[in-house]
Amino acid sequence: ELGWAPKWSVRDGLEKTIAYFKKEIATTDAGKEL
Repeated sequence: ELGWAPKWSVRDGLEKTIAYFKKEIATTDAGKEL
C-alpha cells in the first residue's frame, strides 16, 4: 500500500483543469488561433 489517496475526484480535477485552461486561453494570444 502506498499510503496515498487523491484529495479530490477525477471529475473535480478535470473540471478544475478545464476551467484553468479556458481562463489561460482567454487571457493569452493562444486563444486567437483557435
